Amino acid sequence: MGNPIGASQADVEKSVPYGTLVSERPGTHAAGLPFTGQTAVDPISLKTSAVLHAEFEGGGTQDASDAAAVALFMAFAGLIICVAVPPPWGAIIGAVLAFLAFLAQLLGALLGRGDKGSVGDVAPELGALHPRDPGGTTFDVLGVFGRWVYDAGHNNEGVGWNEIHAVKACYRAGTWNGDGDWPPFADAYADRFPDAYTGATSQATRDAQDAPENQWTIHPRIDGCASPPPPPVIK
Repeated sequence: MGNPIGASQADVEKSVPYGTLVSERPGTHAAGLPFTGQTAVDPISLKTSAVLHAEFEGGGTQDASDAAAVALFMAFAGLIICVAVPPPWGAIIGAVLAFLAFLAQLLGALLGRGDKGSVGDVAPELGALHPRDPGGTTFDVLGVFGRWVYDAGHNNEGVGWNEIHAVKACYRAGTWNGDGDWPPFADAYADRFPDAYTGATSQATRDAQDAPENQWTIHPRIDGCASPPPPPVIK
């Protein structure tokens, strides 16, 4: 954030305060891991810019999980039939179901390799997101919060970069009219959102949510929303 479209890796690294997010870290450098940074091409100007990748995970994992549930059911059914039905039919049916379980798991793995996570998968309330594309007039600006890590998954290609992976929270900060300048609200949201997310997920907040007086399910005035009275003083 704060850099113009077309900014190079060197320019973005020097920018304040977010340049450090895309800069090579001493730990990965000392380990001899390759670091190139990551770039993306703007679909309107066709300029290449240094970027911080934010990765929404889960699509492929969900596919594999669904396939595993189907495979487990088939395998369990095959085992029951194999034991309960006299041979040779029990063994034959069990073998068929075991093979179908294998195919289900294989299909889930193949589909999962090409599936990608989406904001809408876990936050449908955001509605349709409007990316920066030639057919639009305004574009959504998203704020994300997650783990800042080094992606070593492409080291065999001699490249590497920092990224937000996995994204833990995402929100629509506003819209951008695409004139090349960052909207004025961007800095305010960047300052407020981390504090708000950290506070909402802190241990103190979770402890308060778990308190008995906060376990009402109807309405505080009906179901109760008060701390239990202290025990009487024993004299």
